[in-house]
Amino acid sequence: ITLPLVDVFSWRETSTAMMADNFQQRSWNIFFPEVSWTGPGPSYQGREFQIVSYLTALLYQLFGWHDWFGRMVAAFFGLVTVFSLHRLTALCWGETHAHAAALAYALMPAAIMIDSSFLPDPSM
Repeated sequence: ITLPLVDVFSWRETSTAMMADNFQQRSWNIFFPEVSWTGPGPSYQGREFQIVSYLTALLYQLFGWHDWFGRMVAAFFGLVTVFSLHRLTALCWGETHAHAAALAYALMPAAIMIDSSFLPDPSM
């Protein structure tokens, strides 16, 4: 989680980090995420709802800029997903199946890779 944004999704992670930085530096309007690669602004982007980058911008505002804030927010949403999957499965099929489903999801390599990357996907 503390690695710089240079892994396999680096292009998208840096784009998400850029939007978080622009929320903090330019405008706090969550409905108008901006990137910095298009020249003088505004440089609005039509993307998914940017809750991960917005929460990361709030952390930037409170504690300063760190690469790992975005990954921490995404990992939090990944944990919420495991918990939600457990509760939903328990309602439908009981606790034993819920434990198995949550464990299987939590150990899936793709889920671990996505949930530990600075991407908006874990919040969806």
